[in-house]
Amino acid sequence: FHTPLNDETRGLANQNFFDQIQPGTIMLNMARGEIVDMAALESSLLSGQLYGAAFDVAPNENDFMDQKQAVADLPENIQRLTQLDNFYLSPHIAFYTNTAIKNMVEMALNDAVTLARGGYTENEILR
Repeated sequence: FHTPLNDETRGLANQNFFDQIQPGTIMLNMARGEIVDMAALESSLLSGQLYGAAFDVAPNENDFMDQKQAVADLPENIQRLTQLDNFYLSPHIAFYTNTAIKNMVEMALNDAVTLARGGYTENEILR
């Protein structure tokens, strides 16, 4: 998955979703944790309906992802998933490539110059 989180996508991958996927599917979620029902994910991984899953996100990740911690500090449902051989979790770093960092720096610097000159930038959040 790589889709925004909104009312239509929240819980999109629920038990009904997993029941309908082709057995042996591998799920990648690099978007938002709340798109996937984690209990349904766990059930599908344990049953073999879902072959594997790699997530760069987790539900409510802002509560725990930006901290140094042990697996024991993660929410219980995430701890159980990390014990499975067919589940991989990274700490929301999929964006962290040389190209992405270069683009972010260039965009920020270009926008700073544009704003300093009194211009408008589509990336502006507050004025």
